[in-house]
Amino acid sequence: MELTVVRHGETTHNAAGIMQGHLDVDLNESGHEQTKALAKRLGESKFDIIYSSDLKRCAEMIKEISKYHSGTPVIYDSEMRERNLGELQGTKRSDLNWDNFPGTFMDKKPKGGESLNEMKERVQSFLDMLKQKHSKERVLLVAHGGFMRMLTGILSPEFSIEVAFKKFKFHNTAVCEWTIEGDKVQEHKFNDISHLAFKLND
Repeated sequence: MELTVVRHGETTHNAAGIMQGHLDVDLNESGHEQTKALAKRLGESKFDIIYSSDLKRCAEMIKEISKYHSGTPVIYDSEMRERNLGELQGTKRSDLNWDNFPGTFMDKKPKGGESLNEMKERVQSFLDMLKQKHSKERVLLVAHGGFMRMLTGILSPEFSIEVAFKKFKFHNTAVCEWTIEGDKVQEHKFNDISHLAFKLND
């Protein structure tokens, strides 16, 4: 399977440092511009199928991407959502202190939310489905930063899940590309935002 995974464009909550989780937030103006640049880049590739989170900040991107891939089937799947942060959703990331939650880092769970171990099971199950159904196909995923962190932790043994969530961040509209053949994984692109270079230099 040739797997391409992209993060959604910027939202007002991203810009303000507010944790979104399952909150259904629109892309902001910058996010729409980022998405246009990403869609043009992806237009140079061919995909057999596209999967997207059903939350608006991902679903809105499909409108732009589909301009270049109008004949490619799209499936919206809630299993691709960001980590459910429960009571923390809508609060400032800078106010969060995970030391206030009991358990190991992977087991810490906000009220009404999801632990990283629970999220790992969800993402692993989704990945197993992709490998079974699309082993010989080119697949595009339009997803969230947390989903991509977890997926990377699963696909790249040297990139632990704990490190991914404590010290790493995917840029908005970042691109990752992997070739997956059974248990063999080859990385081609990682957190790549070369399509935004002109914006970063402004």
